[in-house]
Amino acid sequence: MRREQYPYLQTHRIKTYPICQVRAGMQIGRAVTSPDGESVLAEGVTLTQGILEALTMWQIDCIEILEPIPVGEQIRTGIKPPKEIQTADDFTQIYDETITIMNRSFSLMRYFKQVPVQELKDLARTNLFPLIRNTGIVNLLFNMQRVDDYTFHHSVNVAAVAGLIGKWLKLPEGQQNELIQAGLLHDIGKSQIPLEILNKPGKLTEQEFREMQRHSEYGYAMIKDSEEVSTAVKQAVWQHHERMDGTGYPLGTGGEKIGLFGRIIAVADLYDALTSDRVYRRRMTPFEAMDLLMQERFNKVDTHICTVFLDQMRNFFIGNQVKLTDGREAEIVFMPPEATRPLVKTQDGAFIDLSRRRELDIVELLVFAS
Repeated sequence: MRREQYPYLQTHRIKTYPICQVRAGMQIGRAVTSPDGESVLAEGVTLTQGILEALTMWQIDCIEILEPIPVGEQIRTGIKPPKEIQTADDFTQIYDETITIMNRSFSLMRYFKQVPVQELKDLARTNLFPLIRNTGIVNLLFNMQRVDDYTFHHSVNVAAVAGLIGKWLKLPEGQQNELIQAGLLHDIGKSQIPLEILNKPGKLTEQEFREMQRHSEYGYAMIKDSEEVSTAVKQAVWQHHERMDGTGYPLGTGGEKIGLFGRIIAVADLYDALTSDRVYRRRMTPFEAMDLLMQERFNKVDTHICTVFLDQMRNFFIGNQVKLTDGREAEIVFMPPEATRPLVKTQDGAFIDLSRRRELDIVELLVFAS
């Protein structure tokens, strides 16, 4: 075997372990299902002691673990592994760099009416596409929220979430990358909104609100003649505020007349807007936002896209530390399908099923699982 033909080391493998040999800190290699076939944990989740206790309670005998291969057993392969973000610091560095570029791009658009399309396409490919391969990206994005420079942060977050949705829908990688481009570009029309309206801390007047709604029209006009932007991306910029029941804007288009990218960006845009701090309101927790999306998915947003999004999102919060309305801190150990009220374990070892304890809510995410 010639090294130049097989330049990449295969450094990890998936191995089955009985539950008694599994320890906190191990990473799940394949999704875990209960004896009755119900999915309980997704691939990539890092195990905690609370999750292990829940697995034992569910009578799960063995699970598949992703583990490093000992150096002497590693083999070479011709397949290049995806770029990984190794630490939260790596993520923060790339995220901050992306925000800086978005800030500069919006200034260029506002004051010189120029859209740096190629720079933003490169940004999608080099900075954001690798991020959606990171299993902890949803938690990391939530932790990066800032009130200032909302438009830049929102554009980057929507781009990342849209790319994730594309991955979860099993779209080709080329389309996943285009979805990230669409997320970065979806609000460029806000660069043409007067700053006194865009940054107004209070409620907009009716006239100001109508002007703000025109940002999708402005954005589309800025890129409609560009040969560097695909038709699907242009549609997403134009249609991301349209709704399936025809109540959106700018045209009141509904149903399948809204392009696939527009329907995906609509879900990503709504989720990030709900979970972002604004000067005039606090952000929702992801669970509050997911509750709202569950209500919206049968009339406002695409049912299939939203259902896939919610099903996948639940897995990201397993292992997180949260605060309850009664002040107690707890760890999320299970997110049931079709629900946004998880099973949690308190610091004194008690398990609480929030789907049955309706008087309790999660009010804050404290410590994020990796």
